[in-house]
Amino acid sequence: MEHHQRIFLLHGLLGSIVSVRVEGAERIPAQGGVLLICNHSDLIDPLLQGLYSGRDLSYLAKAELIDGNPLRRFRRFVERAQKSGVPALVVGILTEVLELFTQMLRDAKILPIIRAYRSGRAASSMEYYNEVIANVVLLLNEVDAVAMYPEGGRSFDGKLKPFRGLAARIAIQAQVPVVPCALVGAHGFSDLNRWVSGRRTSQRSILYKIGEPIQPDSIVDSDSREQKEQIKSLTQQLHGAVNELLDQRPARPTRAERRPRATKSKSKSQSKSKSKPKSKPVSNSKSEPESNAKPATTRRRKRKSAK
Repeated sequence: MEHHQRIFLLHGLLGSIVSVRVEGAERIPAQGGVLLICNHSDLIDPLLQGLYSGRDLSYLAKAELIDGNPLRRFRRFVERAQKSGVPALVVGILTEVLELFTQMLRDAKILPIIRAYRSGRAASSMEYYNEVIANVVLLLNEVDAVAMYPEGGRSFDGKLKPFRGLAARIAIQAQVPVVPCALVGAHGFSDLNRWVSGRRTSQRSILYKIGEPIQPDSIVDSDSREQKEQIKSLTQQLHGAVNELLDQRPARPTRAERRPRATKSKSKSQSKSKSKPKSKPVSNSKSEPESNAKPATTRRRKRKSAK
């Protein structure tokens, strides 16, 4: 099966499970080197980007992908789905996706990187990462599109984690535009419990949002402090751009937020006044005599005068 045929078939298979919408696809340059950065909250993220970005992507990914661990996990996932009572139609689709994904992984350009690489000498670690950066820059200069996830790993709660500076450093050295992307609704898609329990109905739609390209400033002296500040500033800018894409959908206001504060306090005071009516003061004739009552000495004098 040819590569374009596999892409077409994957589109159909994935479309039968989940609805994927794309916003801003025209913002990805049709040609030339470009770096795509995206949030990473589910195993399906690279597949979605590869299918809906409109370009063949190379990936900067963890070295574990090369030894086939994700494929083994995906195969176990399909087996567990079959044993857990997932409908046969869904299991069949997942099996087809597994076979196609296996072939696509073999065809894809994956640049492996050992995360948290440590060697005996600090200089050796620096040389390793410099070599990785040089390989990515070489691909970008060969007008390739490279996708990477600056968080450095998956976010298991779906929230955007802080970015590492590797993506900014690559973009500055390669002098290529960086396109911020965001996958909304993909978190938990590969969770088998959601499929078995039927909660997948709440995640039938995934939105792939693509932002405006960001052109990094010209590189400064590589041995100066300004370059570190330049990398830090661009990293914060990229994080803010992705975070803005994720937060673009306004959250539903709570009941307390919909109710004005002044009205709330007014209603409280009114309810208190209704629930607690003013009680009339109880007069005590023994302890508090009335003001019009005559003193006892005056009454005695009148009795003596009458006699």
